[in-house]
Amino acid sequence: MITKICEHCGKEFIAKRNTARYCCSSCRAFSWQEDNSETDEDTNFQSQLRGLVQDNMVKKEPTKPEKKTIIVKKENDEYLRLSKEIREWMAKYKKLENEQLTLYNESLTLKSNDNAKIILNGVEAGVKVGILLDDNKKDKSGDGFGKYLVSAAAGALFGTIMENVTKESREQIKHERLNQINVNTVSNNVNMMFYEFEIEQLKTDLAHTPRFIEIEEEVPEKPINLLDLLEGVKRAKVDKKEKNNVNKRLKLPVKKDINVNPGGKIISSTQLSQFDYQALNFEGKWRDFFGLPSVDFYCVIHGKAGEGKSTFAIQFANYLAENFGVVLYVSGEEGFSKTMKNKFINNQAESRNLYIADLRTYEELINEVKPNTYNFIFIDSLDNMRIGASEVKDLRELYKNSAIITISQSTKDGKMRGSYEIVHDSDIAVEVTNGKAVTVKNRFLAKDKVFNIFESDDGQGLMPWNKVRG
Repeated sequence: MITKICEHCGKEFIAKRNTARYCCSSCRAFSWQEDNSETDEDTNFQSQLRGLVQDNMVKKEPTKPEKKTIIVKKENDEYLRLSKEIREWMAKYKKLENEQLTLYNESLTLKSNDNAKIILNGVEAGVKVGILLDDNKKDKSGDGFGKYLVSAAAGALFGTIMENVTKESREQIKHERLNQINVNTVSNNVNMMFYEFEIEQLKTDLAHTPRFIEIEEEVPEKPINLLDLLEGVKRAKVDKKEKNNVNKRLKLPVKKDINVNPGGKIISSTQLSQFDYQALNFEGKWRDFFGLPSVDFYCVIHGKAGEGKSTFAIQFANYLAENFGVVLYVSGEEGFSKTMKNKFINNQAESRNLYIADLRTYEELINEVKPNTYNFIFIDSLDNMRIGASEVKDLRELYKNSAIITISQSTKDGKMRGSYEIVHDSDIAVEVTNGKAVTVKNRFLAKDKVFNIFESDDGQGLMPWNKVRG
């Protein structure tokens, strides 16, 4: 083990490799962001996102026909490697554990001051050593058996010599052996602590590594069937004959492409259809509810107190952190309180990529949270932090590469508090009532989709943490 200084935060840490530069994965990620921000900050930040579809906002180029593929499920090599390393470290740990037990028993024997027992152990050890040194110990018949007895006798002689050693010499030998046992015990304890740390790290990595992954494999092309080919030619001739019998429609002359806007503010519909935009590849119930939002979407969540809006937001934040990127949850209403802690624990929202901030005002938010640091920013809530429609616009401009999700309170009649301009400017608006989230607006999917906040994924009833609402 080596003590090193983290190149990002400056803290000391115990490194298991000579090449280690950072104390944790978060410091490594943030350092990478800072190093690359000088060249192309916006591009580098968005490239950190996982789970994207249609990655590049570039013009589509003509592509060759894609080969047919199928999705095959196979065991993840990384999962297998981590499992193997855990077994190897646990075997090392078990070996040291057994050695510690042996040293402990030996120390008890030495401390008992039973000289007769020590001498007897010496004789027994001498016999075993003599037998182990005998190459013929496996042959216990004829001459081999005779040599076997000679070796055992030599061991017994060793025990007899020990018996003749003076009491003072035996005490000296016992003292030296006890010191050696203490040294070995301390060394083993240090190594066992290191092994435990290594095993826990590997288990944590294993818990975040899927056991199975899906890969694409090409489907072997079938050999061409000549009969099918001839049949296709016949059908094509018939179709052509029928087409020639149809009255032809007059066609307008093809309009040439002209550059109507050298500044790039006006483009044709054909050009627009050839653009490719980044989107988040949501899956399962989240895809059924949200669709495929853009990477910088803006979502508004509102509802009355105790209906479940904070719980829904925390579940959503955890899903984004586990599958897409780094998330910041600004707790402007409850801060680091026990109730907020309970909500995160009860919703099992404990992720390395999910951070919580105790920020109570708009000024604190823009001072503490730097642009291009978090892929997703949750603000809970706009009402408590006194953030209005104009401030929301400023935040979206400041954090233009991040998706922003805001939480607001509702009035008694179900309408969102504050300016309704916030809803108009949003991409998605979600209303939470009595444990159910409903999309009242969605630019990426049809609205009126329902999400049961307190229901388990498998539909087997309510989750154990359904009583914690917010």
